[in-house]
Amino acid sequence: MEAINSITEKLNKFQSENVADYNQLGREVFNLAKTILLDTDYKGEILDQIHAFFGNVEEPIHNLQATNSLDEAKQLLNEIKKQFAEFGNYFEAK
Repeated sequence: MEAINSITEKLNKFQSENVADYNQLGREVFNLAKTILLDTDYKGEILDQIHAFFGNVEEPIHNLQATNSLDEAKQLLNEIKKQFAEFGNYFEAK
């Protein structure tokens, strides 16, 4: 959860009018996400749920890294923020 909270905080605090900054943010979020996905402590159902979450947010993160449009970057950031706000929905209550 620490890594998810770090990503969420980074997304929520981000402010820029420079597309290159959005591209860099996409790279940083992707690298943090990789850290979570490659953590060998996660196994079984929890790993499946983590993969389900990141499977849905991976494309907008990649698009944020590559966009040349400030308007598109802002839309992608909002989409990614919304998905991270719903992170807990990917996990079944025990």
